[in-house]
Amino acid sequence: LSRAAQDHPHEISSYTRDFPDRWYEAGARWLSRNSFRPTTDTIVPTLGTHAAVMAAIAALTTPGDYVAFEHLTYSQISRSAGLIGRRTALVASDDEGLDPADFERVCAQKHPKMIFLIPTAQNPTLVTLSPARREAIARVAREYNVILIED
Repeated sequence: LSRAAQDHPHEISSYTRDFPDRWYEAGARWLSRNSFRPTTDTIVPTLGTHAAVMAAIAALTTPGDYVAFEHLTYSQISRSAGLIGRRTALVASDDEGLDPADFERVCAQKHPKMIFLIPTAQNPTLVTLSPARREAIARVAREYNVILIED
């Protein structure tokens, strides 16, 4: 990606949906540094986090499904989910962030298909979830088969 930025700065800074193949290839190589093994046809470039999260919500849920959000969160994501027919399930938080016990309650009562989290420097509270809290939230998500989307 840094080479693309150096060699083609006018292209990398443009908001185009017709990205060159080399960008997909560079993205696949970069993402492959860990255990994830994407191919160029599984990468979806977006024009920012909001667009990426909305693409995930639209692709992985259907109208009428619940999507869980922390009670205090970046409100435009939850509003946008509502605009495409998803219902909002709010999860309580405390001084340490999203409350895993309340997330479990919401899962048992509303059966959300997805939860959206900002685990590091959460907007607007700036709380960062501890490793133990992240593990507890992931455990609940696994138990209730809830897709976990992190920003």
